[in-house]
Formats: sequence, structure tokens, C-alpha cells
Amino acid sequence: MNFLRTPEDSTAVVRIMGEFDQFLTSDPRSRLTYEDPSSDGHEQSQRPSSKSFAKTLNKSRSQGSLFSNEREKDVELIKSRSKIAHLESQMNVLESERKRARIEFEKDSGNDRLERRRMEEKYEDLQKNIQYIAEQEKNAKDQLKDLKKEYETYRNKSEQTIQNLQREKLKLCAEKDELREDSSKKEMDLKNSLFRQGTELAVMQNKLGDTESQLENVKRRLSEVMTQLPELEQLREHSRTAEHRVKKADNLQGKLQRAEQRVTELMRVEIENEELKKKIQKWETEDLSGTKRLRSPAQLAQDVANLQKSQVVLLETQSELKSSAQIHETAYQRAVQELAAVKKESAEFKENGERQKELNQRLQRRLFLVTAERDGCRRILDTYDSSYSSNYDPQIRSRLQEAEDRLKTCHEHIETLELEVNQKSDETSRERLRANQLEVENCELRDKVSNQTAVKPADSALRIELEKLQTENAKLQEQLEIYEINKDQMHMRGYYDPTKTKIVHLSMNPSSVAKQQRGEELENLRKENEYLKRRLTVVEEGGGSPNDTSLLGKLVPETAPSVFKQVEDFKAQLSSAEMKNQRLKEVFKKKIQEFREACYALTGYKIDVIRDNQYRLQSMYAERSTDDLLFESNVKGEMMLLATDFSSQLTDQISTYLNRFNSIPAFLSNITLELFNRQTQTIVIN
Repeated sequence: MNFLRTPEDSTAVVRIMGEFDQFLTSDPRSRLTYEDPSSDGHEQSQRPSSKSFAKTLNKSRSQGSLFSNEREKDVELIKSRSKIAHLESQMNVLESERKRARIEFEKDSGNDRLERRRMEEKYEDLQKNIQYIAEQEKNAKDQLKDLKKEYETYRNKSEQTIQNLQREKLKLCAEKDELREDSSKKEMDLKNSLFRQGTELAVMQNKLGDTESQLENVKRRLSEVMTQLPELEQLREHSRTAEHRVKKADNLQGKLQRAEQRVTELMRVEIENEELKKKIQKWETEDLSGTKRLRSPAQLAQDVANLQKSQVVLLETQSELKSSAQIHETAYQRAVQELAAVKKESAEFKENGERQKELNQRLQRRLFLVTAERDGCRRILDTYDSSYSSNYDPQIRSRLQEAEDRLKTCHEHIETLELEVNQKSDETSRERLRANQLEVENCELRDKVSNQTAVKPADSALRIELEKLQTENAKLQEQLEIYEINKDQMHMRGYYDPTKTKIVHLSMNPSSVAKQQRGEELENLRKENEYLKRRLTVVEEGGGSPNDTSLLGKLVPETAPSVFKQVEDFKAQLSSAEMKNQRLKEVFKKKIQEFREACYALTGYKIDVIRDNQYRLQSMYAERSTDDLLFESNVKGEMMLLATDFSSQLTDQISTYLNRFNSIPAFLSNITLELFNRQTQTIVIN
């Protein structure tokens, strides 16, 4: 309600009446609109107000009685207008709230549409993943079929090899029985010949009682030999210096082999000395009365003729023994060839087992990836089901249920595949152990056959050495099997390959020096023995004269005890030196192993020396056995990174830590942290 104040309005009553007239003359529509009158309306209302002042004054006089009623109506009308204005303001507020709610509703509906599209895309991705899993399952089935075929072929081959080994075992048993019979026969013949020789020896002892006077000549010649001992000592010193210079260039393994050969030669020399001692004892005997008497050259010639006859008999037996030894040697060579073929087949079988093991590892890795994808899909489906279980259609729900069923079937099938692969690996391990057992039995039979064959005394040392080598070969094969089974664990514990890793040896090892001295002394004794043998042959070639035969009876009996005593002392010293060297090796190996394990536990890297100035590093968190780093030390002592398959994946780290900051420890620690994070993430996913 507008109150117009003009100069013509004298009183409030007149102003009120003017406004009332204006209200009556105004349009009813304009009355209901709650807008303020414009400036034009104000000007128009001012004009008639001045003109109609007289009229209103007259009407007010005539209608005085009605004024109070009209005034009440005006008050009520003003109240109704205020109420209407209040209601219209509330309507405007409600309308704005309705528009705001509609905008929010449209926005929420748009977000729901986007979310639905995303879920549809996720569903399509899941379907693609399920198809990919189905294809992988098909590929796994095909690979399993191929593995079954290969296993069948390997099994047939192993059965054939087992049958062949059993046949060879039966053949060897038969040959062993035959050799046992032959050896028993030959033993009886040798016993008879030994009895005959004993009787002949008694006769010769009675005949050689007259050679006592010839011992004086032997003593005289022995004094001549003693005069030549200084020359022998000089020769010994020269040989010692020469051998010392030559053996400085040899390594420890060559020294040990030479020492073993010298021990065997010493044993052979001892046997020859015993034989020579027996020959010398045959030249001096006592008669039945206990007195020594001289024999004539004719008697000695007759004795020599008898001895030659017995020697002919012994040569015949020796030729027979040689022929039998050759036969057994050919049989042994055949057995060695067959053993080499069996070893070759076993090596092929081991290679095939390793390939099958690698395929098993690949299948396990694929199985791990498939299970991880399955668990991820299941989590996505569970979240989708929990958040939108109230508003998605039953068709999508049925499809999701089918997908879950397929995943369950895939999981069950993968478990069955795992069981089959484990069974196949167990069967292959059993077959491998069975083949190894047969190989060991074959070696034992061959050893028995070789032990039962009659060989010459000179070949006994070689046979003993061969048996030692065979036992060492069997032990090495067993250790090789254990090494193949525990290869990964040994790598984790710091195992190194001797062919690829350089071992530092002490340049002045006390045990090696002691062994070198023992070897030089044994070589000197061997030369001295050869010298004495040559002189003995010269004495024997003298033709039976008293002077020559007397020297033979005195030469060896005086020198043999000292030689044997020295040999026993050398053996004892050699065994003690070998024990010390073995203990030093064990302690050194143990300390190196502890140091390698400590470095591996502290730094997280296993360090192997490949060749000179090249080092291979492998992290304990490496995903594959081929993930390693190669470093090389140049002339200045700087470490240089070499290119490998694993280092080609670390271009960012190389450019940051090596090229920019030149820090190898930071580079290695960054790689360790990355590999650790990957493994922890895979563990969390599992």
C-alpha cells in the first residue's frame, strides 16, 4: 500500500480516501499482483487526487456512515494481501527447492548412467578374461597331453633300460660263477705248484749251504759301493733342486696324484725288494748238520739248470695267467663300454627329467597367474553384487552366476592338473632312483668280477687304484644326485660352481710344502732303488762266479731294513700331512661358507666370481634364476656394469644412480626395494 504525500493532502483522512478511490478504480488483476505501482501510476494518481478532492469531500460527508464499514474492509483486505504475499514467497522458495531437487536428481541419474556403463564395460572385460582363462585351460590341457605322451615315452625307455640292466646283471652273475669256478681250479693248481716249489726250495737250501765263504767278497764289494755313496748324495742334491724347481709350477691336485702314484710305485718296489730278498736268501743256506760249506761251480750250474726248468714251468703258468687276464680284461672293457652306454642313457633320462621339471615350474607359474586373475574377478564381482544387488536386472545376475560357476570348474580342473603333475614328478623321481640303484648294482658286480680275476702281481696296484676310482665315481654320482635335488637350496645357502668360481689357494701352504718334500724323498728312494736293481742285475749276469754271487747275498739284506724303515716313516709323515691339509681345507671351506652366508643375509645379494675380474650378483628377491647382474673390474679398479637381460629392464635406475650419481650401492638397494615390493604385493594378492 502506497502512501502518496502531496502538498494538497491536508489531512490523513483525505489521503486515505484518495487511496481508497484509487483502489476502487484500479483493475482487479492489478490488485491481486503484489507488485509496487510504477512511476507512471504514481504520476497519474497524483493528478486525479487533486481534482477529485472536492468530490471526495462531498462523498465523505454523504457517506460518513459507511466509512467505518469500508475502513474495516480495507484493514481485512490489507491483512489478506499480506497473507497472500507471504504464501507467494513460500511458493517461490518451494519452487526453487523443487528446481534444485530436480537438478540434483538429474545429476544423480547421470552419475548412475555412467556407473552403469562402467559396470557394463567391467562385465565385458570379465567375459573377455573368462574367455582368456578358457583358452589358457585349453592350452594347459594340450600341454598336459603332450607331457603325458612324453612321460609314456620316458617310461617305456626307462623300462627298456631296466630290462637291459637286469639282463646284464644276469650275464654278469653267470660270468661271476664261471670265474669263481675257474679261480678255484687255478687256486688248486697254484697250491700244487707252490708245494712243488717248496720242496725244490728245501733242496736248494741244502745245496746253497756252501756259499758262505763267498760273503767276504760281497762285503768287499759293499765297501766299494759305500765309497760311491758321496757321489750318490751329490746326485740326490741335484735331483732335489731340479725336482723342487719343477714342482713349484704344479698345483695341489697334481702333487696329490703324483704322491699317490709314488705310493703305488713304492708298494711295487717293496714287492720287488721282497722278491729280490727271497732270491738272495736262496743263495745262502745251511745243510742238515747246520754248517755252511762251499759248493763247486758244476753243482751250482746243475742247481741253475734245475732252477731254469722250474722257471720254464712257472713261465708256462704265467702265460696261462696272462691269457686268462687278457680274457678278463676284454670282458672288463665290454662291461665298461656297456656301463658308458648306460651312463649316457641315464644322462639323457636326467636331462629329460630336468626338462619336465622346468615344464612343471612353468605350469605352476601359469596356475599362479590364473588363480590371481580368478581371485581378482571374484572380488570385482563381489563388490558389484554388494553395491548394486538391488537395482540390476536378473539377466545380468544369471550371467554372473554362470561366470562364477565356470571359475569354480576352472579352479577344480587346475587342482586336478596340479595333482597329476605332482604324481608324474613323483613317478619320475622313483624311476630315477631305481635307475641309480641298478647302476650301483652293476658297478658292484663289475667290482666283484674285477676282484675275482687273477692278475699279475705287478697289476695289483693298478687294480687297487681302479677300485678306488670306481668307488669315488659312485660316491660322486650319489653326491651329484643329491646336488641336483637340493640345487636351489644350496644356491640360497651360498653354493658356488667350481668351474665358474675361482678359489684362492695359499701360495706357501705348509701341508703342500711337506708333501713336496715327502715326494722328493720318495723320488730319491725310487732312483736309489733303481740304481741298486741295476747293480743287482749286473751281479746276476756275472754267470755264477763266487765273487758275483757273494755280492748278491750281502747287498740287499743290509740296505733293505733301512729303506723299509724310511718308507714307513715317510708314509706316517705323509698321512699326518694329508690329515692336516684336510683339516685346513675343511676349516677354510667352513669359514668361506659362513662369510658368504653372512654377506647374503646382510646385503641381499649372492656374489659369484665367474672369471678374472668378473662378478655375478643375484638378489634373494629375484623372480627368476636368470635375473642377475654382471660387474667387471677394469685396470683402474673401477666396477663396470655389463649388459644382461635383466639389466636391460633397468634403464631408468641405471641413468639415475649410475650415470648421474655414480653410486652402485644406491643402485643395488633400489633394485632390492623394487623386488621386495613386488613380492609383497604378490603375497598380498594371494
